[in-house]
Amino acid sequence: MFFDLSVGALLVISLFFITAINCALTYLCCTKSLEIMEVDKSVSRALNKLRVLDQYLLSKINIIVALIYFGVSYLFIEAKFPETDYVFFFSCILSFPLTLITTFASRVCYCYTCNVLMETKLNEFECLVVNFKRLVTVYLPFVLISFVVPTVYSFELGEKISNILCISIMVFIMIVWVSLSPKIMRLSLNAKEIVNNSLLKHRLVKLMEKHNIKRYKLYTWDSSRSKESNAMVSGVRTYHLFISTTLIEDVTLPELETVITHEIGHIKNKHLIKMMISKIFVVSSLVAMALLPQILKLESLERTGFYALTILAVVLGLIISVKIERKYEDQADMYAACYNDPELFASALRKVIKYEEDTNKIDELFQSHPDIKDRIEKVKKGEF
Repeated sequence: MFFDLSVGALLVISLFFITAINCALTYLCCTKSLEIMEVDKSVSRALNKLRVLDQYLLSKINIIVALIYFGVSYLFIEAKFPETDYVFFFSCILSFPLTLITTFASRVCYCYTCNVLMETKLNEFECLVVNFKRLVTVYLPFVLISFVVPTVYSFELGEKISNILCISIMVFIMIVWVSLSPKIMRLSLNAKEIVNNSLLKHRLVKLMEKHNIKRYKLYTWDSSRSKESNAMVSGVRTYHLFISTTLIEDVTLPELETVITHEIGHIKNKHLIKMMISKIFVVSSLVAMALLPQILKLESLERTGFYALTILAVVLGLIISVKIERKYEDQADMYAACYNDPELFASALRKVIKYEEDTNKIDELFQSHPDIKDRIEKVKKGEF
């Protein structure tokens, strides 16, 4: 019982309360962007504000929302089924639709605002499908681990053997999950392999050969609705390069090559491997922290405090990761500037990040990419 409420009532109240808070926060972010557009008459500044708040604030809050739902779900399952060994598993299952409801509600508000700001043609249903896929991919390793661990211990193989087996299975699931991220990204973006544009493919193949990249695949995704001008790289052994159709339209081929060289810089500096190890460590740590209350047999109040500390640790970890990613971006910029005309690369940056202008200190706290003006100045001067 909490404040004379049953755990079931607490679960329902938390659903409405957290969804309302998340939607209100999304609404405030959207309102701030619309105010900028109304006062400054600047779509670029308004859009920059919205994208920064969404990518580096709202998306991070969804992680915290999922953790809170898991904690409440854990209390609910434990109260309803005190004898089961699969409390962690059922908590993952229950917290998934709760997180889904909250995320969907905020996405509809975000899509509407983007359509107003940019006159885009974002389809709310398609955005919900994309978010559903992303949530499934994030939750899947937790669900598998939460089912495997109690199953292994149920065989009574001995504490030492069971611990080694569980750790091995957890590491295996994490490695498979991270290694499949390029394919997951391809499905999420509905990306297509570059086959028709022979000139573009020829230039990119030559660029890959120049930088001694042997195992790679080239993809484009249709960004005509979102108007996202971007390029991304993923993978460890085979590198998957993703280029938006808007980027191809916005820049010249020489400028595009400088942008792709930036992505190659991430490969050459081993950023993808470092980020993969970081992801495995973070997810494994979260799983371990989620299992510890059960292993240590903590009471309800102690467990609540433990989860609060876990959420605080996640927030601090996200802030630290943003600073690390910013350093990686500087290194990739330096690599691209070394192999290209700095003026050409600076020109490409202006077009790629055409919606980004001045950022304040709050934006910089959550923004993994350095300020665009600072990036251009560093590229021109060769200072990193």
